[in-house]
Amino acid sequence: GATLTNDRNGKANSAYNFNGDQQFIRIPNSLELHNIGQSMTISAWVTVKEWYLGAWGAVACKATAGKPHFQFQLYFDGKDGSFATDGRLNNKSKFKMDLGKWYHLVLMIDGKTRRYFVNGELIGVETDLPFIEPDYSPLEFGRDFYAVTEFHIGALDDIRIYNRTLSLSEINALYKADN
Repeated sequence: GATLTNDRNGKANSAYNFNGDQQFIRIPNSLELHNIGQSMTISAWVTVKEWYLGAWGAVACKATAGKPHFQFQLYFDGKDGSFATDGRLNNKSKFKMDLGKWYHLVLMIDGKTRRYFVNGELIGVETDLPFIEPDYSPLEFGRDFYAVTEFHIGALDDIRIYNRTLSLSEINALYKADN
């Protein structure tokens, strides 16, 4: 599994390091994760040390391999950050990632609307999307196994999952906390 490392503030053993070689964290499916309902927020601090296979980085994925859709996914494609939900990549949410720099990422699902935040700033909104379908798969951090398996090379810190949407002030507070 992932190993403990320094967090974004330099505190020892407070974040998880992923070396890109079969390291990931798996949270088994549960009633709360099976059907996330109409609202959810996932928040994490992320840094990339290098790109997996030259261009990839997986942060979080809840999917069943081979299914046409997944619940949600957060990964890096072509050295840009990108958010995806229910089998759809949101090209409006692309953002530049610099190696070794920490980023605060938030994916907020509110019914048929998705909001994407980087470092407290809203960078993309999608509306009129399908509701997130229930899924029996586990939630994994550091590995994306939806179509082709990719791993994360870097660290994740302060991962949070909420069963509701957060307010803009709550997202801003998460970004500014210990930053």
